[in-house]
Amino acid sequence: MVLSQREVRIGSGCSISWYVLIMDSSSYAVGYGDEEPQVRVQPVFIGDHVWIGCRAVILKGVSVGTGAVIANNAVVTRDVPPGTMVAGNPARVVRERVVWK
Repeated sequence: MVLSQREVRIGSGCSISWYVLIMDSSSYAVGYGDEEPQVRVQPVFIGDHVWIGCRAVILKGVSVGTGAVIANNAVVTRDVPPGTMVAGNPARVVRERVVWK
């Protein structure tokens, strides 16, 4: 599922499994102190040839580099370098120089 209020870009040749959630906003209005509540929106960019495993979540403001692998159930809260594998909640790099077909 892609929830986009402004911008989600997905590159070519990506493999996206089932029950994946990609969202470019907090999806609800939040204010702090005297701030007016607002929905926080930041674009999501997914490079070419990225593999996203089932039930992965990619949150607002994240860029996923070309050739990266997002493991099943990963919650991606920050940028993923190209050619790496991330896993966990929050997702962290568990492998580098990853190649997949």
